[in-house]
Amino acid sequence: QESRGLGDVYKRQPLILAMTRSRINKLSVAPYFDISDKTVYLSDLLTSAALCNNKSHLFNYYKYQDTWLAVHKPDINCIFDLLAQFYANKTVPKRLSLPLSYASSFSDFDDSQIDCADKALLELITQVSNPDFHDSLVIPKGLNATLRDYQKQAVNWLQFLRKHQLGGILADDMGLGKTCLLYTSDAADDLL
Repeated sequence: QESRGLGDVYKRQPLILAMTRSRINKLSVAPYFDISDKTVYLSDLLTSAALCNNKSHLFNYYKYQDTWLAVHKPDINCIFDLLAQFYANKTVPKRLSLPLSYASSFSDFDDSQIDCADKALLELITQVSNPDFHDSLVIPKGLNATLRDYQKQAVNWLQFLRKHQLGGILADDMGLGKTCLLYTSDAADDLL
């Protein structure tokens, strides 16, 4: 897509995120652009491109080599916010290493902008962004208890954490059934 502005032709360029999950539960994100069938990492673009007309509410405009790029501002600002938080006063790396809990930061990106072969990681990004822990619950056969709705939701949350190898803390007032929840969840296998 091309748009006219300032007398030049700008090519709207989607920011693409190459994502992987490391063994130590870190999220590795390499923001890049596909410019004329060439991969240009955001770190390279920021060191070699000129920023122009940053007053637009929708786009940041960059001149890269002979091409003017219009980059969707919310997408680039998401990355800039993470850079400021984790890489302040450091050289911008090709790959950002983030806590896995930051997967929800990318929930507003279009599916076509996520370059990830790990289906479990894609599922994690989707579920963390739109948590719905009201799924059907399989109650163990030996359990002689009736769970309330909030307890079923908590069990589903515990199973979500276990499935994605995440940690969490289950806490509430005394007497609301945390012990029962643990025995109901898949986590019981680890406890028994």
